Amino acid sequence: MERKKKDVVFRVRFAKESYEHLKKVASERGIGTADLVRDLVLKGIRDPEHCRACRRSFAVVVDLKRELNAIGRNLNQIARWVNTQKDKADAVKVMLLLSEIRRGIERLESRYDSEVAE
Repeated sequence: MERKKKDVVFRVRFAKESYEHLKKVASERGIGTADLVRDLVLKGIRDPEHCRACRRSFAVVVDLKRELNAIGRNLNQIARWVNTQKDKADAVKVMLLLSEIRRGIERLESRYDSEVAE
């Protein structure tokens, strides 16, 4: 494969954390940071649909994370209630709450599957 001469320098500033992340990703891929940035930028220009798909996938992940955090809070509330009411714990009520959480997780799974498939 013939390498094209790169005669234009384009400087970009990054926050230290972002640059460290770029270095890590580049190292994992066995390439330099400049090659990584060049590949990512040119891929986005040549294939803008890829960038749109990445943004859609990222939005789905953000929404799922928010909903999973809410489920986690519900689980913590149930655990706190059970731990404070050990002698009075109504097993049926706890089972209903856990069943509701399970249904929420199943809804998230099916939503994630359908949104990622798009």
